[in-house]
Amino acid sequence: FDFEVRDGMVAEQLRWRSKVLIRMTTCVVMSYLWQRCVLETSQQVGKSLVCEADMDCFASELRISTLLTRSYEPIDCDPGGNRRFARDNVISCVRFVQPSATDWLMHIAIAHSMTQLNIKCFEVFVQLAG
Repeated sequence: FDFEVRDGMVAEQLRWRSKVLIRMTTCVVMSYLWQRCVLETSQQVGKSLVCEADMDCFASELRISTLLTRSYEPIDCDPGGNRRFARDNVISCVRFVQPSATDWLMHIAIAHSMTQLNIKCFEVFVQLAG
């Protein structure tokens, strides 16, 4: 944009905010890549569970004390099967993503686009505010 900040205090604040933006963007992008390329997770809340293929699932009761006791039970579920519980449960399912070069390339491209979008939005906001 050919925009230069010459005031020392304003330039220092902009540098600090751009560093925070880069750190936040890095955390979001790495979280996205971890979720899509390494370890896929899903959670359901309710009395019934519909299992997905090749996922390891765990159930815990929907109570505050569950956070402190970390009590959960592994669920042996059949893909496509429907399991019912007596009380509301939080069902967490986990599986490793099967490696695929095309999927990795797609998600890396999406992560790159997310990074560019965040940085470009910051540039536009600085231009509009300045």
